[in-house]
Amino acid sequence: GTIIAKSSGNNGIYADKIDISDAKIEAEGYYPGLFGGDGGLTIKNSTVSAIASNDAGLWSRGDLKIENSIISAVTKDPGQYWGAGTKETASVTNSWIETAGGVSTKIKPENSVLFDGADGSVIGDATLPDSVTVARGLTLTIPKDTTLTIPTDKTLTNEGTIVNRGKAIVNGTVTNNGIIDCTSHFSQSGTVCDLCGTS
Repeated sequence: GTIIAKSSGNNGIYADKIDISDAKIEAEGYYPGLFGGDGGLTIKNSTVSAIASNDAGLWSRGDLKIENSIISAVTKDPGQYWGAGTKETASVTNSWIETAGGVSTKIKPENSVLFDGADGSVIGDATLPDSVTVARGLTLTIPKDTTLTIPTDKTLTNEGTIVNRGKAIVNGTVTNNGIIDCTSHFSQSGTVCDLCGTS
């Protein structure tokens, strides 16, 4: 389902334990927009936007688990707060995460994409969990020895900049309205680069 929850003086969504699956969530608050208590916060197969004006956008006092999801975690005060964080353990896999304020040191994404402000990077062997856009002003880097896969029926739209030094496997679609700087070409067809189309 879809939930849109906003508060000018508290959390957008708070519960001692939060499990989100196959959902679209927009949570905005003065304190963490999305706040899981001691029971933790789990997000699977979902799209979540969490915004806070005076705290971390997304926070959990318990364990944090994010899997196969698209996350936007934004604090409006990135000099003071994380975009996303937890006091306990964190497991983040196969996800696309955009933040203002970065993530706390306990969050170490695996096989994912992580943005800290305008700069994003592929970590490990990442597969898009859904169609996504690199927005204008953002730069996504695919470092050496990493892989970004766009699955069938998924679209990567580029309105900003993609810097490819690793490997991009395109089984779905790339729509480029920005800049692609591709020096590490990969071609499934054997004729043109999957990502940039260079012969």
